[in-house]
Amino acid sequence: MAHRDYRENAGVVAAWTIAAAAYCVVLYEKRSLTGHPLVDGLIGMVLGLYICSYPAGNMIDIIFYRQNLGRARTSGWIGAGWVLLNVLSLGAAWVMVTFGVLRAALKGG
Repeated sequence: MAHRDYRENAGVVAAWTIAAAAYCVVLYEKRSLTGHPLVDGLIGMVLGLYICSYPAGNMIDIIFYRQNLGRARTSGWIGAGWVLLNVLSLGAAWVMVTFGVLRAALKGG
């Protein structure tokens, strides 16, 4: 089947990474997005966990699914770039979740 899965789309992963980084910058610079720290924190936590699901799913596919099909996990610069993009996306989303938890716990309560 020639069906391309959304998880294989580098543009989607890159867009979510940029969104996570932008949210963290806005919260850091502006101090509040909605005016309510608890709501800002909840948005950060939920959106960060959602963004984490993309690279986590991609890495599970690389580690388990592709190995069982007999294909190489990652090959060359394209494979290394794909893994690096997923690691960066996971890191940005993790920072977003951390900012959200800190915002909700320290200022929201």
